[in-house]
Amino acid sequence: MTGGQKKRCNMRSTMTEEQRRKKRRAISDAALAFFRKKEFSDIRMADIAQQVNISKGTLFNYYNTKENIFMDLLLTGYQNYFKELDQKIIKIPHLSIVEFKALMVTEARLLIQQHEVILRLNALRESVLEAKADISQTIEGRSKLNEIALHLEETIAQRVDEVEPREAGHLLIIQSAILSGVLSMSNLDKFEQHEIGERLETFKLDPELDAVNVFALYMDGLFLKKERAKRNDGISKY
Repeated sequence: MTGGQKKRCNMRSTMTEEQRRKKRRAISDAALAFFRKKEFSDIRMADIAQQVNISKGTLFNYYNTKENIFMDLLLTGYQNYFKELDQKIIKIPHLSIVEFKALMVTEARLLIQQHEVILRLNALRESVLEAKADISQTIEGRSKLNEIALHLEETIAQRVDEVEPREAGHLLIIQSAILSGVLSMSNLDKFEQHEIGERLETFKLDPELDAVNVFALYMDGLFLKKERAKRNDGISKY
């Protein structure tokens, strides 16, 4: 073991779990601030370390790759969002299908307005983040997310008569897929955040409006299909 490795090992042993948690949070916050201003490929571990006022070697004690940091941000971001949504819905005794659709459309809009970062990271998940993210940490984060999502599914199903838990979970996945997909296609008229020119006017999108409209149309089709199936089932009984 080199002198530098011994020093980092001693540092880990003397820090409390709370201190490590705060430092990890500071690193995540710094990475998030960079991601709001830069493309993922332009963010360097050295810049993140400098922002937190630690050495690059110390940074590797917490995250051994840049992809690990952003995978953690993605998973904790969705965990926190699902918890927030769960708490909102728990306060509502009952929702009709119309009310539930209106709620989910509103949430789709809020997800873009307040949590755009996790949608952008979700678009990078398979093609970029999984290439170098730690598999054990990722599985641990997804397992925790799954546990939170299962509770949210039950919360929805208990308040919306026409929605089963698995249907609620599927709807949450589709919501993220639609919003992330539209957001990832919303910059075709730009290159590295610079306008290319009017000749690409066709590619311009309103990410919030278009993504929310697509999700609303998906829900209309989904629940129309359920209503038809229910009606046909009723007819077949006579």
